[in-house]
Amino acid sequence: MIRFLTLLACCIAPLVSIQAQSPIMLPKHVLDSIAQSRVAKSELLHFDVLHVDLGGITDDGGIKSCEFNFVNNKLDTVKIDRITTSCGCLTFMFSDKVIPPGSRGKLIARYNPTGHIGPFEQRINLYACGSSTPSAVLKVTGRVLDNAAEPNYPYAMGGLRLNTKSVSFGDISKVSTKSVTISCINKGDVQVKLRPYSHMTPEWIHFRTIPEIVQPGEKAVIEITIMSDQIPERYYGSQSLNLILDGIQARPSDKSLLLQYVYKEKML
Repeated sequence: MIRFLTLLACCIAPLVSIQAQSPIMLPKHVLDSIAQSRVAKSELLHFDVLHVDLGGITDDGGIKSCEFNFVNNKLDTVKIDRITTSCGCLTFMFSDKVIPPGSRGKLIARYNPTGHIGPFEQRINLYACGSSTPSAVLKVTGRVLDNAAEPNYPYAMGGLRLNTKSVSFGDISKVSTKSVTISCINKGDVQVKLRPYSHMTPEWIHFRTIPEIVQPGEKAVIEITIMSDQIPERYYGSQSLNLILDGIQARPSDKSLLLQYVYKEKML
C-alpha cells in the first residue's frame, strides 16, 4: 500500500508542477476589460466622456483644448490627491480638487502640438481619496499635421487639408445663383466622403465634392451653391452661416465652414 501511494505521488507531482509553472495566457481584450472593470469599481467621479479625439490639427496651430465634465454621484466628498499626464505636451486646468456629493465640475485638457507630427494618444490620470491606482483615466487623441509640408492647404479638418475654411459669395439677389469652391487634399489614411449635416443645413444651400469620395493622398474640390431664389426672408441682408460637415472625425468646431453673403432684393 505504501509503495502504491509513493508511486501515485510521483506521477501526480510533475502534473502539479506543470500546472503551477504554466502561465495563463489571456487575449488583450480580456485583459483590457479586467483593467477597465477595476477602474470602474473604484470610480468616484462619473465623467460624461473619457475620450476626446481632437481630429487633425496643425503643428503651428497653437494649443487645442477640450473639456471633460464630471459629477460626484457618491454620498461622500471626493478629494483629488494628484493629477498626472503622460506627456509634457498635455496640461490641464481643474475646477476644484474637493468635490462635495452631487457637485459638478470639469477638467480642461490643453494639448500643444508643436514638434509632435503624426498621430498621438495622451492620457490624464486622476488619483483620489488616497488610492494608489487612478480613479479615472482620460484620453486625448488626434493627428498632428505638418503645416510646412502643405503650404497650399494650411487648414486642417480631420485628415483633410483645405486652402480655406471661409468663403464669401459677395452680393447675391433673387435672380442670381452663385457657387464657390474650396480646394482640399486628403492627408489621412482612409477615404473621405464629405456631406453637410442635413438637419443643420438649409435646403437652399447645395453641397458636393468632386470627386464624391476622396481617397488618401487625392485632391478634391468642394463646391457650395446658394440657390438665391429659395432664401427665406429672415436670411436677407448681410449673413454669416456655419456649415458643419459630416464624414470626417473631428470636433464640430473643427469641421465647419464659414459662409458669408449679402442678399439684396434688387441689384443695382
